[in-house]
Amino acid sequence: MIVRRLILLFFLLTFITGGLGLRLAQLQVIQANALQTEAKAFVHRHQIIETSRGAVLDNHDRPIAYDEPCYDLAIDYRAMNMDDRWLTRVARTRLDADGITARSQRLQQLPAYKLKVADAIDHIPAALEQVCKMPREEIMERYLTIRQRIAMLRQDRWSGSYDRQGGTDSLADDLDAGPDLKDERAAHTIIPAVTDDIAFYFEKHIDQYPGLVRVDAKRRTYPYHEVAAQVIGVMRSVSADALHANPFNRGDKLDDTPGNLKGYLPGDTMGGSGMERAAEDALRGSRGVRLMSLGDDTTETKMNDPVPGRAVRLSLDIELQKDIEESLMDPARKLRIGADGQEHPVALLVLNAENSKVLAMISLPSYDLDQYTQNVSDLLKDTVNAPLVNRCIQSGYPPGSTVKALVATAALTEQVVNATETITCNGFLIPGEPYHFRCDIFTSHNIGHGAMTLADSIERSCNIFFYNMGIRLGYNRILNWYRRFGFGAETGLELKEEQPGMLAKESQTIDPAYAKSESIFLGIGQGKIAVTPLQLANAYATLLRGGQSYQPSLLQDSAPVAGPSVEFSPETLAIVQHGLFEVVNGQHGTGRVVFRENAPVLKISIEGKTGSATATHKILVNGIPTPHQDSDAWFIGAVPADHPKYILCAIMELGGHGGLYASPMIKETVIQLERHGYLPPIDLQP
Repeated sequence: MIVRRLILLFFLLTFITGGLGLRLAQLQVIQANALQTEAKAFVHRHQIIETSRGAVLDNHDRPIAYDEPCYDLAIDYRAMNMDDRWLTRVARTRLDADGITARSQRLQQLPAYKLKVADAIDHIPAALEQVCKMPREEIMERYLTIRQRIAMLRQDRWSGSYDRQGGTDSLADDLDAGPDLKDERAAHTIIPAVTDDIAFYFEKHIDQYPGLVRVDAKRRTYPYHEVAAQVIGVMRSVSADALHANPFNRGDKLDDTPGNLKGYLPGDTMGGSGMERAAEDALRGSRGVRLMSLGDDTTETKMNDPVPGRAVRLSLDIELQKDIEESLMDPARKLRIGADGQEHPVALLVLNAENSKVLAMISLPSYDLDQYTQNVSDLLKDTVNAPLVNRCIQSGYPPGSTVKALVATAALTEQVVNATETITCNGFLIPGEPYHFRCDIFTSHNIGHGAMTLADSIERSCNIFFYNMGIRLGYNRILNWYRRFGFGAETGLELKEEQPGMLAKESQTIDPAYAKSESIFLGIGQGKIAVTPLQLANAYATLLRGGQSYQPSLLQDSAPVAGPSVEFSPETLAIVQHGLFEVVNGQHGTGRVVFRENAPVLKISIEGKTGSATATHKILVNGIPTPHQDSDAWFIGAVPADHPKYILCAIMELGGHGGLYASPMIKETVIQLERHGYLPPIDLQP
């Protein structure tokens, strides 16, 4: 009996010992690496190393946006969360400073000192509000952003859930879990890029604001201020979508897994508009991560170096653009003064005729990029001047007579007219109806142009001729040709803000009478059509290249991207170009006065087309933005005329006649192109 019990006990002990042995083997051999990694996570701390954003350069490598050193005001994370150990340490330091060394006194007065420190921390938001002139709500929102940042880093390290929409309670739950993070022992920016006076004020009064420190940082700076502001763009706080789609991940495994060091954390900034937004992926660098061992001596065990963002080189010549903008803004030059004697918003473009690279892109009024943050509220409210809008790509305008060269190309190619056919202009289209479908010359002088060939009609900008071209081409066909030249669709420029303009759609069920009426309007660039200055400039570039289209580009080093070709003959182009040349140089040209009669006279060949298109824009009436209808003033052309190198396009909103009020802006642009070496020396005759 005893032997049997001993045998059972032996087998039981053997089974237990075997089980323990197997478990021990599993822990020491099979799961050793995983457990070792998990254990190391509790004796290591990560330190994030910030990176720098790439510079934006012009086509001569001049920096137009870059990071420069500055001061931030930052608050220690332990201070803003009233960490008891941190409060105790600061209180003891103050006891030392006050000469209280006796142990009994220190123990007695420590609670009161801690309470004073906590009270001083509570007053930091009020001090920031007063000194930095920032609303309290925004300051407290930044406190929350810092807590969200830490919560996201904790989520990155641990498997707990991070609710971006949650309140401070959910954040506190996340922050209570797991071992200490380096970021929880660091100061986080609360007010970025403060002035030196503010930075040194808080440094001087550091004892009044425990936990608030001045730290070295970087800020985005724009040395040309308002020049090309809409092209360069602004920085903004990281959006919720970007934070969700591309979150920062430091790769906590102690191996070669880098995580996503280029991702975003709450409180980060990102490109908000212009090239800052379009080139975000290239400009944004990758943070670095340093892994520190915890112990008596903190030592670095592993480091991923930060990678700065790449520089982006634009096709823009910032000095050329600056000089053109300064000329347009000079009150003495009166280049933005319209027919009413008032200053008007304008847009101006210079495209490389060979490949559609953008050399200058001007939208006025503009704004100072370095003052954007302080002025953004007022900028958004200004719906009349709309300084934040890039009129070259975001504003659609009726093109008016500028499209007549394109309509002529379509009419010749479709063989609804030839170079020698004449159409008689009596001043109005329909006999006996002088107040409908009129020519400008009838409106101003009560006469007509007489017999016109196609080239003559371009030179004199005869509406009657092109009313007839609209009728002959018909509704669907003229719309199709406009679409071939790129109207009604984005051009493919890199800027995300680009708008497609507006163009009616072709239809086989449209009422014939309505279709005819619309075709008449479309023949002179009115009706259901609106184009951006970039669309119009690129359409002319396609025309003058003989039909080869390219996507416009602001990137200097990118290869041209070809689009669908527009088919027409060299003979057609020659006829149309002759008309465009006569607009500026012919005896009756609508652009002759400014270029060939007003001083200084440019001794270089220019071709182009004027335009005056009925449009509605907001103006101030007794201080109230009010819709007002008048004519936008256009000029679109090329220089030199015999071998176009640059396409030039300008519009003045509600300016009046294009030949008188848009042409001077183009004339000044030609002079600036010569001064900057893009054209041969121009002989200016007084």
